[in-house]
Amino acid sequence: MFRTCTAIALAALAISACETDDVWVDDGIPTMPVAASFETAPMTGTGDKADDPALWVNPNDVAKSIILGTNKDEGLHVYDLSGKELQFLDVGRVNNVDVRENIAVASNDEFNAISLFRISAASEVSHLFDIPTGKQEPYGICLGMVDGAPYIIPTYKDGLIQLWTLQNGETANDGTIPVEGKLLRSVQVGQFNSRQLEGCVVDDANGVVFVGEEEHGIWKLDLTDEAATPVIVDTIAAANGLVDILQPDIRWV
Repeated sequence: MFRTCTAIALAALAISACETDDVWVDDGIPTMPVAASFETAPMTGTGDKADDPALWVNPNDVAKSIILGTNKDEGLHVYDLSGKELQFLDVGRVNNVDVRENIAVASNDEFNAISLFRISAASEVSHLFDIPTGKQEPYGICLGMVDGAPYIIPTYKDGLIQLWTLQNGETANDGTIPVEGKLLRSVQVGQFNSRQLEGCVVDDANGVVFVGEEEHGIWKLDLTDEAATPVIVDTIAAANGLVDILQPDIRWV
């Protein structure tokens, strides 16, 4: 199940999406537990369940907002704000999910693709199509709107990130103009290809994506500069408060 919480976005990238127990860290930096406001119903099915959530706020009626959540072995689940499950979309093994406006994306490692979804004004989610990434196992994913253009950013376990956008394709025989994905460029994070990336978030206003490298730290990349390279923001080793929850000196209380 998912629990709604408030957390610092950057810290969430490197440690965890939303933990339910208090964390005690022996580094002299005070921590504050964040209690859940409510819980969704337990996720149905089998596999690695309740992995990654995203909240879509209904612009016409906030009470009709929805939570999208991934089951890494089965598909995408949709809940209302009472925690009741509304939909299940059997789209394959989706790992991470993100939303902007009425569009949602998920990293689909069953088909090595980006799964694209539309959210209607009635808070209904529909699967539009998949964009093949040309690379195995897209892991994390985030979606941003920078200067009116969508950026879809899957991350990979070898330290690579891809920058995708959406564009109009060629006009079909029936006069319709399909939407398709376009790969803008690929960027390697760090000096070696052994860096495992997952969580990421786009700062739309400043045109920057922040990417979490597991067991290391947080990077940022300027999306407005085609020549930009990743810059480290903070590391676990720097002991500024960013921690690895898998380390033995951190325990749940």
